[in-house]
Amino acid sequence: MNGVLHGVVSLRLYHQQNQDRTWSEAVSDCTALNLTLASIRTSDQNSAARPDSGKVWTGLSRVWDWTGAGPAEPVSANEEWFEQWAPDEPRDKKNCTALRTSDGLWVSKDCTETLRASCYRESDQTHWILDQSLEWKQARSQCKANFANLSSVLNQNQTQDILQALQTLDQAGEEVWIGLYLRWLWVDGSWVRWSGWDQDPLDSDKGCMVLDHSGKWDQEKCEQRFPFICHQDVPEVKMKRTKVKLRLSSGSADLTDPKIHRALLTQMEQRLEMSGVSGVRLVLGECVKEPETAPPADPEPRCTDSVHN
Repeated sequence: MNGVLHGVVSLRLYHQQNQDRTWSEAVSDCTALNLTLASIRTSDQNSAARPDSGKVWTGLSRVWDWTGAGPAEPVSANEEWFEQWAPDEPRDKKNCTALRTSDGLWVSKDCTETLRASCYRESDQTHWILDQSLEWKQARSQCKANFANLSSVLNQNQTQDILQALQTLDQAGEEVWIGLYLRWLWVDGSWVRWSGWDQDPLDSDKGCMVLDHSGKWDQEKCEQRFPFICHQDVPEVKMKRTKVKLRLSSGSADLTDPKIHRALLTQMEQRLEMSGVSGVRLVLGECVKEPETAPPADPEPRCTDSVHN
């Protein structure tokens, strides 16, 4: 299939605010301006965002995240979420979570400790317990090898399902890994795809990120006060047109099917975003060679657009 791709690429603008704020206050102030506390996905964006001097808050912070179900903390004050931490939990520098089977409460643990783990498979909605004790990352890999993930606990019923699986194995009275862990996320919920860290940022109890005038990332306690930088994505008016040829390596899918069009464009947009090109909207059109009485100097097929919504 011959085709043509159109793309509208967003231009990211950064706006520094010179008032000293805590990280949470900076999030609110950017939102009040119809902006977002800055996220950075490429080295070019990092250069554009860095301040002339000192440090500024960005939109990166550590949050508790379910490995299979998304952030465990709300993105706004109006949202509610399920949590059942034990008293005095979570603790500093303990970045993974176990479910305590004596009472179903959560305890933060060093990720290199070895425990049994609860896996959950979406296809048959089943929780089960791994046979061996593993580190948290090893347990996650073992669950995935069985087409599952570490269990998310999003309500009390899921807690009871895990406890019942343990009782079936006569394993009550221990702790098991679940899928809750501490990770860095941008305030818009996106992952860190490019970073300016000099060292592992999980070794500190400082949970929010600042950008300094040299372009380096650093950690600070979120209650500290700094100026901050917001971003705004503005779509460019011009569209770029690129001709492509699409060919299936196997199978018999119909490349003229609108559903196939949407799937192809979604994959292309995801690849572009992983490469640091954000805000791209692609349109795939079919090129049709019109009959001509005489060959032109530079043959050009006519293309019709198929919009990807």
